[in-house]
Amino acid sequence: PAHILFTEDGQLDKRVFLTTWKEIPAANEVQHTLSNVLGTADTIAQKMTLNNIFTIAKRNVEGQDMLYQSLKLTNNIWVLLELKLQPGNPEAT
Repeated sequence: PAHILFTEDGQLDKRVFLTTWKEIPAANEVQHTLSNVLGTADTIAQKMTLNNIFTIAKRNVEGQDMLYQSLKLTNNIWVLLELKLQPGNPEAT
């Protein structure tokens, strides 16, 4: 399971997250589509937290739930995520 590569101290402070997010070069951005994503934004966020992926902020934009998350790999590399969920749609980006 991939979560064994994520550390328990991977939750960034909201201000640090926002500052870091703005500084990420476009060349470092990667986008994937996830299939068979089941549950609400809240239940997904809870499951992610159990796997050391921490929700920093949540908002709703044009009917889509947006989760902003952070994780830290065991080699001290930080990963920042934006997860877009649309209620009733089993795909997320």
